[in-house]
Amino acid sequence: MLKELKECVMWLAGIDEAGRGCLCGSLFISGVVGRDSIISSFGAKDSKQLSPKKREEIYQRLHNASNQGEIGIFLAQIDAKEIDTNGLSWAMRYGIESLVAQMGEFAYKVLQDKQKILQIIIDGNSTFNAQIPQHLIKQGVSMKTLIKADSLIEVVSCASIIAKVHKDRQMRELDKLYPQYALAKNKGYGTLEHRKSILKYGYCPHHRKSFKIAL
Repeated sequence: MLKELKECVMWLAGIDEAGRGCLCGSLFISGVVGRDSIISSFGAKDSKQLSPKKREEIYQRLHNASNQGEIGIFLAQIDAKEIDTNGLSWAMRYGIESLVAQMGEFAYKVLQDKQKILQIIIDGNSTFNAQIPQHLIKQGVSMKTLIKADSLIEVVSCASIIAKVHKDRQMRELDKLYPQYALAKNKGYGTLEHRKSILKYGYCPHHRKSFKIAL
């Protein structure tokens, strides 16, 4: 699929998230848009396959490229309260729609008449019914899902790194405020130790209270 995509477009776009299944902290959804030759230069892989040091290194290179106008980086952050109020599917849909709109506008502004198609690849098997603005559809912007896209397509790998770094940074900061939950270690996920600490100490303000924590 990547070969077919590169044959169709010179610019690639991808979306991935971090923190979807966490008990604590925000959901981070990231989008990256860039020329295929530049995207391939980062050596990005699925963020879960990289060490924290390597993720931070690629993250900084991505931001340097963004600051130089070589690529576009976009981020949506949906906090625990919003997730509890509206649900996780809503959060995913809201984040994807926000990113698609921004990525489409960025690409169209940069590419103008040089590029007729921008296909945004979303990691996973669902768009969560996210909608593309009609004016962007007319300009050739579309979405496509792909399972394990974060390990198959470099631009999605870049998005996964951006989202993961933001999630991990948030967990380290929250760990300083609420050390009893060991958030820097479990990254907000529902490990046995994390769930035991919730039962012992109760929720902190950043826990998703709508998520089950039974042992």
